[in-house]
Amino acid sequence: DDASIITPLQTLNAASQRTHLDKALARFPTRGAYTNTSIGLKVALEEMQQHIRETPEKAVLLISDGIMDVNPAAGASNEEMLHLLRGTLLPAYRAAHVKIVTLALSPEADRALLEEIAVATQGHFFYVPQAQALSQALYSIFDSLKRPEMIPVIGQRLTIDPSVKEATFFIMIDAAKEDVALVSPGGVKIDKKRNDTAVKWYAGKDYVLVTIRDPLAGEWHVEMAPQRPIQV
Repeated sequence: DDASIITPLQTLNAASQRTHLDKALARFPTRGAYTNTSIGLKVALEEMQQHIRETPEKAVLLISDGIMDVNPAAGASNEEMLHLLRGTLLPAYRAAHVKIVTLALSPEADRALLEEIAVATQGHFFYVPQAQALSQALYSIFDSLKRPEMIPVIGQRLTIDPSVKEATFFIMIDAAKEDVALVSPGGVKIDKKRNDTAVKWYAGKDYVLVTIRDPLAGEWHVEMAPQRPIQV
């Protein structure tokens, strides 16, 4: 029926901030009888405008598993909300240079509308019919927005150039494996237990995301990770 801010737009620098966000999401009810996509996008744009940052890419990620279905008691119809979306919201997103990346999370989602929203804002549309493919879709979203330089990986090894100021490793793992580590050219092991302000470490259910500021140039090694491409 409505939209609200769970936590303000912010940079997630510390593990405590990520934990706070995880707890806030866990408390948020995910079931409801209606879906008002337009009001969600309206609140999202307002949040972006209030916390605007001068970055090359600004985007809102819209994840939906249904269709536009407004509660009649709200005093607006589906047609009116769609008119608001196409006539006001999408032009406002374009004017603010904010892309909308849309992700259809089930076969029941309105894929045509989600793709229309993405195209109208020069964003990207993704279809994930099964939850197991969500991590790969998020990887693709990360790739499409950040456009990082790809470095070839041989086995579990890759070489970082001296010109690299920040490296982000996205490692797909077996959900049963917990011991994943990066070994620097100097032989220093970096894992989730390491306390280093230059390293940001986040572990999902089937992936690990590690960002290292001013990484040491040379050959890096990934321990305990499957033979998959690593993005830097």
